[in-house]
Amino acid sequence: MTPSDRRFWARKDLSPLPMIGAFALVALWWAWWIGRSALLFDEAYYWDWSRRLDLGYVDHPPLVALLIRLTTALGGANEFTVRLGMVACGLGTVALAARAGLLLGGRLAGWLCLAMAATCPLFGLLFSFAGPDAPMMLCWAATVYAALLAVTSMRGRYWYAAGALLGLALLSKYVAALLVPSLLLFMLLSRRGWLRRREPYLAGVIALLVLSPNLWWNARHVWVSITFQTTHGACVSSARSVDYVRQALLYIQNQVTLVGPLLAVALVAGTAFSLNKGLRERDDGHLLLACCTLVIGVVFFLLHGVRHWAAPGYFSAIVSAGVLLA
Repeated sequence: MTPSDRRFWARKDLSPLPMIGAFALVALWWAWWIGRSALLFDEAYYWDWSRRLDLGYVDHPPLVALLIRLTTALGGANEFTVRLGMVACGLGTVALAARAGLLLGGRLAGWLCLAMAATCPLFGLLFSFAGPDAPMMLCWAATVYAALLAVTSMRGRYWYAAGALLGLALLSKYVAALLVPSLLLFMLLSRRGWLRRREPYLAGVIALLVLSPNLWWNARHVWVSITFQTTHGACVSSARSVDYVRQALLYIQNQVTLVGPLLAVALVAGTAFSLNKGLRERDDGHLLLACCTLVIGVVFFLLHGVRHWAAPGYFSAIVSAGVLLA
């Protein structure tokens, strides 16, 4: 690659027409699937929520119900419209991956992140079926991107946007709370003194304010959602065997199966690259990505064992891989 080529691909912009074409292809690919099968049991369950909107439900916060209500109000109640909002969440997540790659690695990194996010089999699954994971993934990605803007520009106001987006992620699915230890680990490892600045803590307050309607609903219903998740879902470990090596190997096999071996290798290499660059070169953007990926991977293994995929961690891993490959 010549110096002029490097300068071209390092530019911090993306041409609008090719981008529109790429997103149109992704949208058409996902949209082709969403009306072709009957709703699954869980999807019908969430659609029923949308007919009786509330600030919370027994096992999840309300954002998925609001999203389904919006799309079905616009196009009627059918399989396509129930899932349409999930495709929109997927397109937003892909766009944020491209923007994050562009921010940290330039034009080529942005395109690579777009391609990997759009073709990741796990993302295709999550954004083709109605459930709380799709809006949570979009809000998670937006939170990480806002935090990247904060740490790369050293402008604290982006932390406030990250706080509001984190609140929305929590209104989608409580597992978004794992962003908190991810960001805390980043602040501990960063040498920029974020632990001593007020903006990240104010962002936490903003997140709680956004989540407060659901907390109020829970308080009025004996904390049913929180209790359900802590006794059934996110806080119940299946990694109880003393054979942790076998558990770890099965967990890794499960993750590789969900994304494919080639992408899995790229994601691992990208995460290692980001961790090295963040610690040795004091690059806060890469350090943030590595913390988000590693915390999610470890916590999901400890809590879920081999039963679940660490989907939120794939966003930051994809961005790391795109920057490395660029």
